[in-house]
Formats: sequence, structure tokens, C-alpha cells
Amino acid sequence: MFRNYIKIAFRNMMKRKGFTFINIAGLATGMAVCLLIILFVQSELGYDTHHEKADRIQRVVLERYYPGRSTSYATIPLSLGEAIKAECPEVEDYTRLFDFSGNGNFFVRIDDQVFEEDKVLAVDSNFFGVFTAKPLAGDLRTALATPNAAVLNESTARRLFGSASSAMGKEFRTDGNDSNSHFMVRAVVADWPENSHFLFNILLSDITYRFIRDKNYVNFSAHTYLLLKPNTSSRSLEARFSDVVKKYVSGEIGRIFNMSWEQFQKAGNGYRYFLQPLTRIHLTSNLEAELRPNGSMTSIYIFTIIAIFILFLACINFINLSTARSVERAKEVGMRKTFGSERSALVMQFLVESVLVSLVSLVLALGIMFLLLPLFNTLSGKDLSIRFFLEPRWLILMPLFALLTGLVAGLYPAFVLSSF
Repeated sequence: MFRNYIKIAFRNMMKRKGFTFINIAGLATGMAVCLLIILFVQSELGYDTHHEKADRIQRVVLERYYPGRSTSYATIPLSLGEAIKAECPEVEDYTRLFDFSGNGNFFVRIDDQVFEEDKVLAVDSNFFGVFTAKPLAGDLRTALATPNAAVLNESTARRLFGSASSAMGKEFRTDGNDSNSHFMVRAVVADWPENSHFLFNILLSDITYRFIRDKNYVNFSAHTYLLLKPNTSSRSLEARFSDVVKKYVSGEIGRIFNMSWEQFQKAGNGYRYFLQPLTRIHLTSNLEAELRPNGSMTSIYIFTIIAIFILFLACINFINLSTARSVERAKEVGMRKTFGSERSALVMQFLVESVLVSLVSLVLALGIMFLLLPLFNTLSGKDLSIRFFLEPRWLILMPLFALLTGLVAGLYPAFVLSSF
């Protein structure tokens, strides 16, 4: 019986080619726009999820109170991460990074060639113990453990040295003539996914620099990340930060400002340190000294509503076109009822036609999306790929998406047309 429904639906589609083309084109366009927005939204929601320990990584940030105002920063004093780890047993490890190319004029010299680089970070030796990267050459456990060591991503290794393997052991110089300006490539890793709240081309071992060894609890310079032990409550950990600040910061406040911690606070000054889950930084954080421009949950809501609205309009267009043929289809319905067809069978016939149109529209929508994706990437500043929809879960969800769209678009016409 179901096979017969499909056969009749296909015959009706071929019989009215112009009408079928308009229906499929309208529905496919709505689907294509909806799928493009889904691709964008999933990219925004998937920031930093590629790290194996992403669910346990938290960034420490602060709100600095000044007399009459306050400012929030993504960087904190470089020694505070160590203090938090020492005072809070819930912290398994911490790692820091320092942005050396925030103004975009970091120069790398290889023999007589000079390259202007961006995304250059100085990091702790345990950086890859907290964050996840795919090694292409070298040992990530020890690559940053010595001074004057560097790790490149694959794109930078190819650009500077030709390939990942060729880059191993090669040296380059940075600005300056002292011992801190010479680096050797100790490892090469695969490029990180674009949907990360920070990216890097070059990582330098921060123990190369003397300022790293100096204690500092006041100046904001380090992006600091904590790796929490499993099942640790971030809120309970945050509640202990005030005691850590008082213990480690108050003495330095006295030396710098020549006042006690209590006087410092009474004057309207203070610090409030808090945590940000790694996977929520991109959509919820908008602080001073962010490593990259972040998005917002508001944009996610807006784009989601737009996607639903566009698909809804495509369905309305399908409904209007289907009901416009009511006079023509009324004869068909009358003849079928005369020969004993039940209304439920007619409803099923019309729904099968709608779902079949929806499935064909989905195939066309994927083609439209493939053609529009380069332009969409240019407008959105992203590097989205249609390969996302080739993942196993989406190979199951896509037909369900077409089925649901066909049912929504065809339900009203089916009951209207079958009522004649």
C-alpha cells in the first residue's frame, strides 16, 4: 500500500512539472538558509569542545574595583595561579599564557628573511597537559620544558620551513639581540579548530623570560586556566578566592600603595576573582584583554529564530500553493471517494506527496548550501564546512528533518483537500 502511495505521488509530481518545480525550489531555499544557520550556530556552540579535558578547565578572571567604577579583565597577576593551586586542593593543575602579538608586530627572523607574525603566545611548560593538540613532530610533554624552545602549528611550520618535519630542530630569532631572542623548534602540532576562543601560530616557552620568575600579585598580565579535579564545584572554589587574595595580595598592596588592605578596600578598591568554564567563554565573556573577539548568546537566539521563521515561511508558501490547487484536486478526491477510498487513505496520500517533495527539496538544499557556503564564510568570518552534515548523527537527523518539514507543510493541505 505504501509503495502505491509513493508511485502515485511521483506520477502527480511529474504530471505537474512547473508546479512541482516551484514547490521544491521554494522549500529548498528555505531549507538551505535554515541549514546554513544551523551550521553557524553549531560552530558557535562548539567552541573549545575539542579539548579532552574541556569540562574541567576554567579560566580565572577578575573584576577590579576602583573608586566609583569597576572594570573586568581576562588577565590576572601572573603569580596568582600558583597561589590558588597551593591553597585549593581541588585544583589539579594550572597553566598560563601571555599574548606577545596583541598589537600584531611580532617579527620572526630566519637567516636573512623577516616574517611578521600574529598569534604568538608564551606559555607554561605544562600547556599541553591542560589543553589538547595533535602532535605531528616532537614530544609535547617536554617540548616547552627548556628555555628558548618553541612549538609551531602546522600552517606556520609549512610557511616558514616547508613542512612539519623540516621545521624540527630549526632556529629562528625574534626582536632583540640577547639570549631571549633565539628559539629552536621542539615540536609541531596540527592547527587548532577555528572555533577556539584563542588560537596560536607560535608558542614560546615562558621560562625563557626573567619576568616569569618574579612574584607579582597586582599587575594583570597572564591568562590563567585551572584544571579542576573531577566533580569539583566551581562555585565552592570561587568562594575561597577572597581568602587567597587577602593572603597573597594584601602585602603587595601595602608595599605599593603604602596602606593596609582594609584602608585599600575602604577607599573603594578591591578585587573579585571568578571562574569561567572554558566552553562558555566565547558566548558569555566580554572582558578587557580578550584573546579574540567573542560572540554572544543573543546572536545565537536571533539566528535560531530567523532560521525557524524562514523555514516556516517556506512551509506557508508550500501550503498556499497546495491549497491553490484545491479545485483541481477536488475532482481527484471525488472520484476516489466514489470508488470507496476512505479519508484517512487520502490524507496519507497527500502527506506522502509532501514528504517526497520535502526529501527532494533537502537534496537540492544541500546543493544550494554548498554553493553559498564560500560567500557565507566570507560574511561570517568563519571556516564552516558541509562535512559537518556528513557525520553519522546528521546522516540520521537530515532525513528526519525532511520528514518533519514535509509533515508540517503537508498536514493542512492534506486535511483540506481530503475533505471535499
